Amino acid sequence: MHVLKTFLWTITLTILVAGCGDDEPDPADTGGSSDDDGGSSDEGPLWVVTGWTSSGDEYRGFLATTSDITTGEIKVEDVIDLGTDMSFGSDEGGNVFVGRGDSPIIQRWSLDEQRELQMAAEMNLGGLGITSTFGGNRNVIQIISETRAYYFDNQGFQVVVFNPTDMTITDNFDLEEISEDAAFSSLNFITRVDDRFFVSTRRWDEADNPVKELRVAIVDANSESVTYTSDTRCGDMAFSVADDEANVYFGSHHALGLFGSEDTDPAAPKPCMLRILAGETEFDPNYQINLNELVDGIGAGLFQGPNGTAFIAKYEGPDTDIADQLNSPVWRLHQIELGDEVASLNPVADLPLVARFVATFETAIDGATVPFLVLDSDEESLYMSIADPEAPASGLSMSGGFLGRAEKLTD
Repeated sequence: MHVLKTFLWTITLTILVAGCGDDEPDPADTGGSSDDDGGSSDEGPLWVVTGWTSSGDEYRGFLATTSDITTGEIKVEDVIDLGTDMSFGSDEGGNVFVGRGDSPIIQRWSLDEQRELQMAAEMNLGGLGITSTFGGNRNVIQIISETRAYYFDNQGFQVVVFNPTDMTITDNFDLEEISEDAAFSSLNFITRVDDRFFVSTRRWDEADNPVKELRVAIVDANSESVTYTSDTRCGDMAFSVADDEANVYFGSHHALGLFGSEDTDPAAPKPCMLRILAGETEFDPNYQINLNELVDGIGAGLFQGPNGTAFIAKYEGPDTDIADQLNSPVWRLHQIELGDEVASLNPVADLPLVARFVATFETAIDGATVPFLVLDSDEESLYMSIADPEAPASGLSMSGGFLGRAEKLTD
């Protein structure tokens, strides 16, 4: 069973729609590597590292390659600067697909003979009414096979089917039902279990309050069919993860815990967890976890962990002006076993307080699957191995930018 772990970062991509011209784009001569010696190893495993630099409210995505994510440093001067915000996906075959915040383009970056990334092809989605392939989310590009991939469009709530090898659009179908009956909607992080994709949205009313209804589109890549389901027990659901049994869980955004008024209004949406059991298309009516009760305080978030676990956050900031702390490092990560949350709740050892944006990913190193957290502070961004939850180990780091997830390009 293949479970794609969800994650919280973005990149950008560009493609030429069939019929827009026969000329192939010139590959960009911008290949780069961020190993400390100025280049990647000539053999052995190679990872693409994604991330962002920022100036004010402007974010610029980047790509870099490295032969070791357990040590070393990504240097700003060595990365491939994409010049705009981005989303991305990779095929684990030496290709990275980038969605761009400034255009309807998806780009394919491929390893050359020197094992450096070069922009190899692009595809334009403008004919489908798309103006940006940023997607409103970090994992909106999903590679299914050498000839089939999905782009989940946050503007028109549609799925664009494309061939990642020849970079041509082959089909598209809509997901409009998950955005209806709201003044504004945005895609959440997408959870993939085998060839089923669980796509949900955060939704707000005219007064900018979260709509107390979670809507999910379950996209079956085998039949290209879409099944919709919804639940009104919780509020502001923004995260999803999967356990080892293919059950999918959903959790509330941090903003609900900080801005909610549960104490004064019992009818207010509560931060909680819901789930859809493996093979089902409806929410489990017998499962609902109140996150505030679980952590005995303010609880929020739901981030993928290893081996059937996940991470949630408990607020440990000041008792006053709580609503001002949304983007501050005031959250203590706790690990839970999905399906046995109360008995398994445990703070992650030796980790500092974190901000609300937490990234997780898993990758194979020396034949073992190793889980990582991505932690940010004012001083640096850092990969933290949690293969041993009792003794997290620092890995690759970066100053002057924010690391996103790493994905293996080649063994």
